[in-house]
Amino acid sequence: MAIPRTTTDSPARHLAKQHVWTAVLQALRAAFVPRRMRCLWAASLVAALVVNPYVLNDGQSVLMSCMGIVCSTSLLCGVILLCGVILLCLKYRFTAYAVLPAVILFNAGLYMMQMRYGVTLSLSVLASIAETNFQEACAFCTAGSIAGTLLLAGFIYLAIYWSRRSLHQTATWAALACIWSLYGVSLLLSIPAVSCSAEPLYLYYTSDKAMGWPLVDFVMAHKLVNEYVANDARQFNLLQELPSCAEPLSHCDAPDNLVVVFHMGESVRADHLPLNGYHRNTMPLLSREPNVVSFPHATSFGIVTRISAIGMFTDAELERRQPGHSSFIDLFNKHGFKSIRIMDLNGDSVHDYSLGILTRNCRVQKQTPPLHRTPDMMQERTSLVMEGCLGEYGNARQLYVIYNEGSHMAFSYPEKAARFTPARCNMDDPKAHLDETINAYDNSIVDLDASVHRMISRLKDRPAIYFYCSDHGVALGEKGKMFQGHTLPCVYRPAMFVWYSDAFAARYPDMVRALKANRLKAVSHDHIFHTLLSLAAIRSETVRPELNLAAPQAKETAVPIQPEVLADWQPFATATAASL
Repeated sequence: MAIPRTTTDSPARHLAKQHVWTAVLQALRAAFVPRRMRCLWAASLVAALVVNPYVLNDGQSVLMSCMGIVCSTSLLCGVILLCGVILLCLKYRFTAYAVLPAVILFNAGLYMMQMRYGVTLSLSVLASIAETNFQEACAFCTAGSIAGTLLLAGFIYLAIYWSRRSLHQTATWAALACIWSLYGVSLLLSIPAVSCSAEPLYLYYTSDKAMGWPLVDFVMAHKLVNEYVANDARQFNLLQELPSCAEPLSHCDAPDNLVVVFHMGESVRADHLPLNGYHRNTMPLLSREPNVVSFPHATSFGIVTRISAIGMFTDAELERRQPGHSSFIDLFNKHGFKSIRIMDLNGDSVHDYSLGILTRNCRVQKQTPPLHRTPDMMQERTSLVMEGCLGEYGNARQLYVIYNEGSHMAFSYPEKAARFTPARCNMDDPKAHLDETINAYDNSIVDLDASVHRMISRLKDRPAIYFYCSDHGVALGEKGKMFQGHTLPCVYRPAMFVWYSDAFAARYPDMVRALKANRLKAVSHDHIFHTLLSLAAIRSETVRPELNLAAPQAKETAVPIQPEVLADWQPFATATAASL
């Protein structure tokens, strides 16, 4: 009888399997049994409720809320413990206390921007963050955001402290790996993003747009920072070095007392004006004015102020993104207009720096009075400054360049403008209270109506033009998006209208007829430079008749456009492509 052969590796394989299962059991025990790990999981549940405002929304089922809690727990624990391992295994204890909270809080902020407002990391978003001002930043500093940040920061420090105490134990490392694996599984099985977003969370994280939670794509972030620092510096230099539009031959036959007002609006979308058929009367005063011509089919040069300003003040165009000449202000100065800039902010601040560059040639620069001096006024503060200037400069030719906060988030307005109620822009969760958010937005347009009407009432006894155009619109829940910075029609279809005085109509009837004849055409920010100069009776080689809405031969903006080009200004790429 043959003797069965034995191998020495069979017991070894059996022993190896035993070790694997033992390690798994030890990892599970280490992940859930020790008191410190139970505290971590409990703290993560609390953090999930506070940090994620979409866990317990009105009208949301209990099952969906519970799944949201589980998903948020995995996100929080996974990120905190993984980052803790990466830093602490290198024994950078003090670096961990300083860097780890900053990294995780930054990631959490990007995640919340995606979940709350539908915003993902991009060059436009990075530039907007870098150039923001104190008032804009305060809009996001809600009680919920502050509480969530403090709780998350505290949780991070506790995680570092508890993890560091037992890093020498193998079971702790196994527990961290186990928890991170649970995070990955929950990520793939996670629920659709709640509230108004229809995109499942797992699709968001597995798509090429996944640049938010749990870890920022640091390569992309580094690339965007370099691009912002390098390209934007060159772009700003380019704006400063543009040849003046006053250099070519030009002449002006405007009356000596002509007043031209260019009001660069903020975040007012065309479809929320009754002048364009909106079902609400958000402009009770201007809607009764007979001399208002609105252009309901306008397209903006950009989807954020810093980009749109370039197309509004220069001869840059939607397709030809590079301007050929400086701001139209130079031509007004050349022909004896007293140019006055009125802004809520200091035009030389970092905020929307391109706007400051393009309006720096205004000979007089005014700032609206602070809110605490005029508590019952918001946008009407601009009219106070303009009234003072009209009295000071009398019957001289005058150009006013106006820019104020307008309908910028979080849609501020005085109590007297509260026409639609209940109204409140809840920055913690604007999509969950969309009706209130839209009411607040419409009330801000009511305030704009009062401000513009007050200013044009001071211009009715002289030749005058009031050209209003918003820099862009805003998203109000469309496709789960909120506010500006999105390539959606509601964002790149801004409000645009022109008011003219009776004296102007009597002197230039042909221009008025052309404005009315062109009102239903597809126009854009391309037309502003050429139309504004023509309305001021300035004739120049830089004015193109086909982009002059005060001329019968004005042409429409070429459609369809590629909305993606509106997200950034890339004159260097355009110039390179044109040379090939």
